[in-house]
Amino acid sequence: MSDAQTTETEKPAKPKKGGANKQPAQPKYSRKTLRKVGREKRAERILKDAEFRKAWFERKAKASETRKVGWRKRHAKAKA
Repeated sequence: MSDAQTTETEKPAKPKKGGANKQPAQPKYSRKTLRKVGREKRAERILKDAEFRKAWFERKAKASETRKVGWRKRHAKAKA
């Protein structure tokens, strides 16, 4: 009877994580390195892809204008 009680209260075995779908471990790069790699990829893509280049510089100009407008709004009260 004690065997029946222990088998009922035992927790089911958890499946091991990973298994067949586990990918090889990637090296952990620092944030600085990841940013550098991203800049290099973006620069290469800007040189090769004309559509991306156009969209990239349009987004960059729009972001710059947005920052300038925000700065002017915050500092407009100082002049008045």
